Amino acid sequence: MSNQDSFCRCLESIGAAKWTVATYFPFLVHPETNMFVKPTITQHAAELCRFEINYQSKLNWLTYKAVLDLSGTIKKGIAKKLEPRDMIDVQSFMWCVAPH
Repeated sequence: MSNQDSFCRCLESIGAAKWTVATYFPFLVHPETNMFVKPTITQHAAELCRFEINYQSKLNWLTYKAVLDLSGTIKKGIAKKLEPRDMIDVQSFMWCVAPH
């Protein structure tokens, strides 16, 4: 069992197996490579980019890997004009383009 699977099972055992909770800490520890998943905002960004993230509310690697790919694509797309330093900047961009 991987560390990610163990972490997800631990979150399940305490009723906290949500994307926001599961991705918050890795995002803060490794902001250069990990993304914080706010489901609605992430799905909206994927839709705008016409990017399939295979979203499921249940935590799974396929969705998270797709979110990382989406985030990398967005980072490259905004690199020239906005010069994002890490995924925190990418998350901020995604938040700004989300409908409120």
